[in-house]
Amino acid sequence: MKIKNQNQNKNQNQNKKIISKKEYHEIKKRKKFKKHLQVFLENLPSADMYERSYMHSALITHTKMCGFGFFVSCSIDGHLMFWKKTSIGIEFVKQYIAHQSAIIDTSVSHDGAFFATIGDDQTAKIFDVRSFDMSFILNLNYKPYAVSFIHPRNTTEPLLAISEKNSSSINIYKVFEKGKINKVVSIHKKPVKIIEYNHSFETVISIDESGVIEYWEVESEKNPDFVEFEYKLDTDLYEFAKKKTSPTNLTISNDGNLFACCSLDRQIRVFKFLTGKKVIHYDESLDLCQQMQNSGDEFYKLDSMEFGKRLALEQSLERSSALARANAIFDISGNFLIYATMFGIKIVNIKNNRVYKLLGKVESSERFLHLQIFQGKPELVSTSGVSFSQEIDPILFCTAHKKARFYLFSKREPADDDPVFGGRDVYNEKPKIEDRTSNSTSSSVFQKFTNAIIHTSLGDIFLQLFPEECPKTVENFCTLAKNGFYNGLIFHRVIKDFIIQTGCPKGDGTGGESIWGGHFEDEFSTKLKHDRIGTVSMANANEPNTNGSQFFITCVPTPHLDNKHTVFGRVTKGLSVVKAIEQTKTDKKDKPLEEIKIINISVK
Repeated sequence: MKIKNQNQNKNQNQNKKIISKKEYHEIKKRKKFKKHLQVFLENLPSADMYERSYMHSALITHTKMCGFGFFVSCSIDGHLMFWKKTSIGIEFVKQYIAHQSAIIDTSVSHDGAFFATIGDDQTAKIFDVRSFDMSFILNLNYKPYAVSFIHPRNTTEPLLAISEKNSSSINIYKVFEKGKINKVVSIHKKPVKIIEYNHSFETVISIDESGVIEYWEVESEKNPDFVEFEYKLDTDLYEFAKKKTSPTNLTISNDGNLFACCSLDRQIRVFKFLTGKKVIHYDESLDLCQQMQNSGDEFYKLDSMEFGKRLALEQSLERSSALARANAIFDISGNFLIYATMFGIKIVNIKNNRVYKLLGKVESSERFLHLQIFQGKPELVSTSGVSFSQEIDPILFCTAHKKARFYLFSKREPADDDPVFGGRDVYNEKPKIEDRTSNSTSSSVFQKFTNAIIHTSLGDIFLQLFPEECPKTVENFCTLAKNGFYNGLIFHRVIKDFIIQTGCPKGDGTGGESIWGGHFEDEFSTKLKHDRIGTVSMANANEPNTNGSQFFITCVPTPHLDNKHTVFGRVTKGLSVVKAIEQTKTDKKDKPLEEIKIINISVK
């Protein structure tokens, strides 16, 4: 046995690193996080595709997760819907026409009991969430800009803060006193666009149009004494003003220690509340997205055609106001930040900056924007009237660009066959009158066409159609065929080992429209894939929901086209004709040198 001398022990003690109390607690936190990481992940949605979507009468602009398992969705026409979380998914509860014009902003009280909206009609509406009834109406004599419940612990009722669009004032209302302004706060120099209440520290965070962030207590209207800075110049609260960008939203973590902001420069910034310092910064600029695509990282990499389509959509977002609807949210543990990008919805671990999941990457028809999350246990009531909680069923609620739908991501992928809903996109809203008229005269006829024959100048191509999986697409194709639309049209695009394309009246790929005029929406099915030769699918304008009259037939399996183009048929006979068209010589624009025409298309 070797015995160490005193000098050896002394040297070893000198080599030991002495850490501070703060470092010790950080190490302890990291160990605790690693220990519970799997639990955190199990309480987050994980499916690659959205499980279900529900309709609104118009474009959805706002969503909020309230207390007691209630979810509220609002559309641009002033309508709002209450939904209730069930053991699996959600169910509709009640609908209101809250405003006669667009809803500008919404807020939920900290206890989840009240929900408020402000509208262009210069009114504020307060709803009791538990009874889903409208409780109060505030008639404002100004155009509102932002709204937030603020509820200090020493008050018996919630207060409502509403900022004015045309001044820097923030008006504080006592909710139960119907329109009486309790006080006016004027600490900003510009109109205030964002108001949020940090309940853990009983402090309001407000941001004006110039990007200046202010902390203030309701009573004193001053910066709280407990913050860990004396002057704002010692913080990063002037970050947006310095960068000359505008924050679009603010979300506070469950414990109040962090808050996150998205901004129009496509940066997501996370701040520590007590210090006002920026602790994390995620860059989602288009330049960086291009670099990620070029890097070849399979986690992000998209098909080149799909990436180009999404990049064009992102550029159009910047030219509109839609990007301002995007937000970032914390999970209930405060360890993960969730936000939508052009690649999909990222779930990022803010402890190590690792992206643990990318939801919806395959959903090429939707550009998700605004997110809300449910991570509790849905409370159900038994026949005896006793309430009880089910297993945790995390749901991520998402809005999408130019969509009158909201989407649900869960831990479940969409079912191939759903006898209850008939598909993952639920048609819970009645169609418009003109749509009902069109459908009443046509759907009973066109639903029964399951076969077609394309008579071409090189021979016949026999098709099986799928009206059950994509009724609108088959109806459009068959109606155009019966009306003689395709007669005499050429195959204008032929690419060897890829596709043959036709259906353009101009003969160059730029023409054609549906039987309803213009474009119609995609109809994707998990049963129908581009997994074989002879797949018949709709061409589009490299954007979701831009189907018209053009279609193509695949010459090889093309799985990268799944969920980008609607498959509505298969070639059952005549593949030799397809191959003959594929082998024809073409010019630099993939147009056959010798015209190959459709004589006509018969359907039955």
